[in-house]
Amino acid sequence: MTRNWLRHNIIGCISAIILTTIAACRVNDSSDTAPTTAATKVAEELRTLPSLEDTNEKLTSSIQQLRTKISAIVPPVSWKWQDQPQRIGCSKPYEQSDGKVILVPFYVSSVAIPESSWHEALAAAKETAASIDIPNLGVIHDAPNNHDVRFSNETGTAIALTSQAHTVISGYTGCRIPATNRSNLTDPLQTKMPSTNP
Repeated sequence: MTRNWLRHNIIGCISAIILTTIAACRVNDSSDTAPTTAATKVAEELRTLPSLEDTNEKLTSSIQQLRTKISAIVPPVSWKWQDQPQRIGCSKPYEQSDGKVILVPFYVSSVAIPESSWHEALAAAKETAASIDIPNLGVIHDAPNNHDVRFSNETGTAIALTSQAHTVISGYTGCRIPATNRSNLTDPLQTKMPSTNP
C-alpha cells in the first residue's frame, strides 16, 4: 500500500461521498440567482458550522479513539501517522467561499484486522463515528480480507476504515471556514500531530 494509493483512495472518497452527500441535502434551485447573493448564502451557511480547526481537532481525536479500540480488539498492533494534514479547496457549491477541507493524515497499522474480528472492529467504528454525529454508513468493499467503509454526515465530515494488507483509518472535515478568517487564529496545519502512542 503506497502513499499515492492511499491519497488516491481518499480523493476518490471525496468525489464519491462529499459531492453526492452535500448535493443531495441541498434544495435544487434552477432560478438565475445573482452570483453575489448565492455566494453570500453559501458563506452564511458555512458560518453556522464549527470552524475548520474545531472540526479537525474533534475528527483527529475520534480517529485516535478508534485506533485505541481496534488495538484492544486486535493486539498487538502498532500504528503510525502517514503523510501530513492536507488542506484543499471546497467543492461545489462552496468552491467560491473562504471554506477549506482538511484531509487528516492516514493512521496506518502494521497488520490487517482478522476476519474473525472485523465485525467487532466495525461496531467500534460505528460507535466512534456516531459520537461525533457521523452516522451514515457507506460500504465500498466487503469481502474476506478486503473491507472498506465510510461514515459521513450531511455537512461533509467523514471517517473511513479500511482493512486490506494493513488497517487504515482516515478522514476529512468537510468544508469549513478557517478560524483565521474569523479571528486570526493559528492555521490548523501548523499544529503538530499527536503522538501515536496509546
